[in-house]
Amino acid sequence: MSMGKNRQLWLLGLALAVVSWTAACRPKNTDVARPTVIVVSIDTLRADRLPAYGYEAGETPHLDAFAARAILFENAISHCPLTLPSHSSIFTGQLPFVHGVRDNLGYRLDPAVTPTLAALLKEEGYATGAAVSSYVLRAETGLADGFDMFEDEIRRRADVTLDRLERRGEKTLAVAEAWLEAPKEAPLFFFLHLFEPHDPYEPPEPFRSRLSDPYDGEIATADALVGRFFDFLRRRGLYDEALIIVLSDHGEGLGDHGEAKHGLLLYRETLHVPLLVKLPGGERGGERVTAPAALVDVLPTVAEVVGFAVPENLAGTSLLSLGKAPVADRKIFSETYYGRLHYGWSELHSLTDDRFHFIESPHPELYDWRKDPSELENILTDERRTFRAFEEALARLPLGFEEPAAVGAEEAAKLTALGYLSAPARSGSGKRPDPKENLDVLEDIQRAVDLRAAGRLEETAEVLRNLQRDHPEVQDTYLLLAPVLRGLGAYEEALAVGFEGRRVLPTLAPLISLELARSHLALGQLDEAAAEAAAGTAANRAQSHELLARVAFAREDLDAARQEVEKAIEADPPPRQSALLLAAEIEMREGRFEVALGHLERARAQVLAGDASRPVTLESRRGDCLARLERYPEAEAAFRAELAAFPRHRKAYAQLAFLLAAQRRFEEIEPLLEELVRAAPDPKSYALAADTLERLGNAEAAQAWRRRG
Repeated sequence: MSMGKNRQLWLLGLALAVVSWTAACRPKNTDVARPTVIVVSIDTLRADRLPAYGYEAGETPHLDAFAARAILFENAISHCPLTLPSHSSIFTGQLPFVHGVRDNLGYRLDPAVTPTLAALLKEEGYATGAAVSSYVLRAETGLADGFDMFEDEIRRRADVTLDRLERRGEKTLAVAEAWLEAPKEAPLFFFLHLFEPHDPYEPPEPFRSRLSDPYDGEIATADALVGRFFDFLRRRGLYDEALIIVLSDHGEGLGDHGEAKHGLLLYRETLHVPLLVKLPGGERGGERVTAPAALVDVLPTVAEVVGFAVPENLAGTSLLSLGKAPVADRKIFSETYYGRLHYGWSELHSLTDDRFHFIESPHPELYDWRKDPSELENILTDERRTFRAFEEALARLPLGFEEPAAVGAEEAAKLTALGYLSAPARSGSGKRPDPKENLDVLEDIQRAVDLRAAGRLEETAEVLRNLQRDHPEVQDTYLLLAPVLRGLGAYEEALAVGFEGRRVLPTLAPLISLELARSHLALGQLDEAAAEAAAGTAANRAQSHELLARVAFAREDLDAARQEVEKAIEADPPPRQSALLLAAEIEMREGRFEVALGHLERARAQVLAGDASRPVTLESRRGDCLARLERYPEAEAAFRAELAAFPRHRKAYAQLAFLLAAQRRFEEIEPLLEELVRAAPDPKSYALAADTLERLGNAEAAQAWRRRG
């Protein structure tokens, strides 16, 4: 069924019972001062992990204080456990089958069909701004419509391919404060998006040490950021009279029903989200509403407080009305097509009312969430009448589905880096498998990711090979396995996996070409490497040029290598550490040590700024350049910095030994070599120590070290 037909059915009233809200809207009144409107979204935040919702182990003093002045909705429900579809519902007041966004990739919100909250407020004369912390909410998704400023620059770390594609909350907060601080002759609307609780859970200090659960630590980090933001609003005189809504787009599985993260299943842990509304002046502060609320209720709530009419036939109702009188027979809709789109499994739909939660799947489930909030007992066979009522209500909804648009290689690469599957599922006919019966696949994928992160590549490869054999529909295994095999030195097998991956995933061919180029390069197949690197331009221009530079360098064509690496550096701000180190190596090969040092200092500045991890050889290369420029004290400091960071880096000990010899500090050399063998007590270290002493002309000492080894 087409989306146009869906909307016609929706407009004819084939939907869940909701209160007709438009008539209750206050008329537009430009003579009345409009309040500042703030929406804060804390991504991937489970309601039941907040102390305000009864959690005892968390630490959220700022959200606790905010809840004391806000209306807290105890049972707010997300419409999709994925970031982009959920935020699309928040900003349009429409359900996913109306606004049309069913996944994080392959879909775009059409503001001409479903106007956004920002566009409506802009029509009311508001200045509108937003700052987001994840690539998933980039402006190209359509969410930026109506915003005067929509800041989505996600600066990746320079030491990884694409990092996790999120921005630290403090940086997003700085953007928000700068925009709000600038004078404006209009009431203000701002959307602040924080990504901290999203995987990976890596809270900073003091929360890393203070809280045993890293997910709780990430929530505490987000709470501290929210506290800073609210303090800023108070200093600006904006807080007290503002309408401030704090919410989350979805929760996190945390293994409760076998799902570690989110997106695949529709249990309460991923659908039950915090929703707090502070009215101007703190009106109704401290009130708690038990009736089910929905994220589509945000837009009509803002409209009621600001005083403007909303589009007809919204799925939501004002939360303020809900707090006074619950909507009769209200059933809140949720869905996920993640399993269908990425695994070829069945989609899931669910309805939640003031007592029951029904999940439609190949094996449907019904839970009494008030008695069983963890949803452990499926009571469908005991509540057949309730089950049929939910089933009939769901059948009346126009759930038509449109396939996603083709995803470009660059977008796929970025979503893969963020942890979302990027490969489309193989199409097929017949009954689709139930996602909850295939959770072992999720476990294996997560195990492979964890093993790779721990450097256990042999085990990673085994898990991924088994997945390819048993679940060929999970095509992301081709993207995951090839680089693992390359890391093991199994270049021929990595090429075979890459070639097969390109065959079954033609839309991702440019991304796979980059991986193929790396294996060809490792095998010395330079013509093939160059061809694949050039073919990968559409996926990542910077990486393509860097690989072409490495091919030229291997051919000893230093001019071509320099030209290509300069293109790589220019194409990817901030440049990757690997590109800067390669640029330095090219210049060092030609004896241009000052120029090489410039590249290395640029790489070091990224490390010092916290934008990159310190790579092996950065400081030792700096030391080499500084030594050749006879800047001996700086060279020694660089070598010692290398050894402090990487005490098993054998070559750096030898380099420092030669520097000491150049300064006639011979008595310090053997103690330095003793440090080497303590750090890496193996035959290679003793052999290097002996070779170093022999090259320095001390054959007797060298022989003694060989006997020790």
